[in-house]
Amino acid sequence: MRLTIKNISAFLMEKGLLKPKSIVDGDFMVTQTQNRNAIFKIHIKDDKSLFIKQLVSFDSQNTYFLQKDATCLWLIKNEKVFENLSQYVPEYYGYDPEKQVLIVEYIPEAKNVEEVYQEKKMLDPKMLDQVSKILSSYHFKLEDKTLTNRSVQFFMKQLPWTFQFAASSGAYSSQFSAMNQTNPVMNYLKDNSAFLSLMKNYVKDYEFTTLIHGDIKWMNFILKNSGDVDSLKIIDWELADIGDPLWDMAGVIQSLFTSKVLLSMTVAPGVYQGASSLTQQQMTQTLEEINVIWSSYCKYQNFDDTKKHDGLLKTLRFAGMRLVQTAFEHNVSSQQLMPNTIKLLQISHSLLQSADILVNQIINLKTPIYESHNA
Repeated sequence: MRLTIKNISAFLMEKGLLKPKSIVDGDFMVTQTQNRNAIFKIHIKDDKSLFIKQLVSFDSQNTYFLQKDATCLWLIKNEKVFENLSQYVPEYYGYDPEKQVLIVEYIPEAKNVEEVYQEKKMLDPKMLDQVSKILSSYHFKLEDKTLTNRSVQFFMKQLPWTFQFAASSGAYSSQFSAMNQTNPVMNYLKDNSAFLSLMKNYVKDYEFTTLIHGDIKWMNFILKNSGDVDSLKIIDWELADIGDPLWDMAGVIQSLFTSKVLLSMTVAPGVYQGASSLTQQQMTQTLEEINVIWSSYCKYQNFDDTKKHDGLLKTLRFAGMRLVQTAFEHNVSSQQLMPNTIKLLQISHSLLQSADILVNQIINLKTPIYESHNA
């Protein structure tokens, strides 16, 4: 059954999620958008609003992603071990495997953190602290009894694709030849042996220890109430897995750099220029932000000085790997490397090559955050 604006009310009434009175009284409104999924936003006056996602293509990969999203949400809402995380995730109302439909809470007035960043040109330290708190709520080693849970066993413990590519670019290229033909980032990496060698150095560092979100970026954090950091929620668990928690933290650092790139859209193509791919002010602000969010994360994780140093080093290198993925995502519509893609690759190279230098700069920062940016 393909959901449409005309038949979705009957579907929701069948599920017990919509009362006939809401339709009769005109308190029910539906909007629909579509990308690789059909998205329905259900506004219901004086009742819970709903966000409904249905697959457009029932191929195995998309089906697995939706099932993983649903499985993860079910675990978060039903397993006691994830009760601290539950408060930071929108309500889960069900999954229909036959129709491939996921139903969760819809928050009409929500604003994602990328929108906040582009508007304010920075994030409040309280926001960064809250992001660390949310990540720490599920970044813990799973006990044997949890790992034997059938729902947890659904996760395949896969390396992120940038690690797979670095480990075996030839095999990965043949497996994903269509992707290589349409996105020049892949060919750029294959032709740049020095860059690829840097990436390959850190494949062995990836561990499979905790539940991870797998696709951390500012768009996947939403504010339920504007201006209230305590209302922050994390969404979209399609790429969740059992993996390395610092891959999620790398997503945060990737987001800090990418937000700067989006704020400066005029960079011309060129060769690698290291840290000069950002202005000095942008680099300073980013290091300050990393200092705040990493210090918060270490606080919530109870890291000692050794773990604080070594963990940040690993996270920065992983952020370099994550930026390759971001560069790929930013270049899906062009067969040539776009200026901002080049900038992302420059930053990626800098992190992969010089993370050890940046670690000491970040940890030893003493200047109050954003002092020069609040003037």
